[in-house]
Amino acid sequence: MALGSTRLMGTCAVDRQVKGMPLELVKSYSVRVSQAGRTVWMAALTDNYRRHNILPLPDGILGDRVAITVSGTHGHPNARIFEIRAC
Repeated sequence: MALGSTRLMGTCAVDRQVKGMPLELVKSYSVRVSQAGRTVWMAALTDNYRRHNILPLPDGILGDRVAITVSGTHGHPNARIFEIRAC
């Protein structure tokens, strides 16, 4: 390659990003924490626009099951949740 010439190695990640709201992003969902079959805490989120959400549990909430119900995306027919953490 000659000095001063430009060579494109590939597209930048920014160039590959979809503009606007990702269709597969979860828009509305609810989280339910249960202990021995009884709901001990529940939260619902609507009009979500973030990929990373943190839902703090009140002190003293313990459960043996967590259920997440996705009720809508920003247009995609399928929803995907990649990670859930309990801290």
